[in-house]
Amino acid sequence: MTRTINRGQQPLGHCIRVLIGSVLIGALVVASATVAVAKDAKVKSMSLDTEVPFKKNVVSVESSTGGKWDTILPGQVEFFATMKVDTRWPGYVADAGIFLGTCANRQCGKNGNPLLFYENVMQRDYVTGKSISFSTAKLQISGSSLAPAPFGDEILALCNQGLTDGKATKPRSFDMPMAVSFTVNTGKRVGNVGPAESGDAATVPWGGGDATRHGQIFAHVECLVTTKQTTDPNPHRNKINVSELDLFLATITGGASSPHTPAAQCKRLKVTTRIGTDKAGPVTVRQWRQVDGGPITSETRRMVATAQGGGKFGNDWVKFEQFTRTTTIQYMDEVVGGTFAPSTPWKSITVHCNGNFATPASDANPDSTAPPASFGNRRVVVR
Repeated sequence: MTRTINRGQQPLGHCIRVLIGSVLIGALVVASATVAVAKDAKVKSMSLDTEVPFKKNVVSVESSTGGKWDTILPGQVEFFATMKVDTRWPGYVADAGIFLGTCANRQCGKNGNPLLFYENVMQRDYVTGKSISFSTAKLQISGSSLAPAPFGDEILALCNQGLTDGKATKPRSFDMPMAVSFTVNTGKRVGNVGPAESGDAATVPWGGGDATRHGQIFAHVECLVTTKQTTDPNPHRNKINVSELDLFLATITGGASSPHTPAAQCKRLKVTTRIGTDKAGPVTVRQWRQVDGGPITSETRRMVATAQGGGKFGNDWVKFEQFTRTTTIQYMDEVVGGTFAPSTPWKSITVHCNGNFATPASDANPDSTAPPASFGNRRVVVR
């Protein structure tokens, strides 16, 4: 009998040993790659620069009972943040965010500090400027448990230092500093690190990064004294009349500057809405906005008029916008409520960017310079 021998076959034991060895080698390769990606990068420099419309960030407080001040009214707090991170090769920035209050790295999420801003970055270095706005509901009041950022408690306590016989009978105001924490999640990777993944910052369960810097913002607190409408025989007598409504558009130089980010090569746009009234109190203003002839959108803001001196009352709503290319934008403001509520005409302005000086279709904005200041801006730089 002739027996044929297949030279390609190997003993079963040998095959098993080869298979096990291959699996182990593959596992080591995957583990090594995972460690390389997950390892935090070396941060060469990191800074946070905040700019706030000081005394235009108004937080209004009322008393619901006529006794102590106990209610922070709905509103918005705004600031402009310039964030810079420089990593050492082969480092990159994966995510970036700003939390309210003082916290560090991933403890920000674990402690429950409110997340004000989040961005999936996926860049070697991170240089950007963002206009950030958050609700006064994030100025937490501790109640039965300690809030991680109890600025609401501090605001109420400072208001109630002005009580008269235990009652909120005289209005008072003060400036409130609040800490913010800028944190980034970094990693190491050779080759491309982008693109960034899209995601809704309001729903991203992000708890912080591995490097943190701290900064400070400010708000102006108004502790208001209110009278119930039911005690007034003529409730319309206390209606606030808006005698002045102005809209100013201006491009300003400053903020981020880096060849790595196109946005940093564009001037920032400052949009100022100014109201003048016959008395102190809240006024609702709606702002309409259109970018490069696109869809028209609107934003509503509750502004609180305060004493400006000389028997005048008013307030400013200031916000900043950052664009990544030469852009023409137009705005229009109107007061909400009333048969003859005032409004402004549409005003447009073109924001130019270095290396992209397109000829604007229209630049009819008569307010291309900054408005006369009623309050000074405050700028804080933390490195």
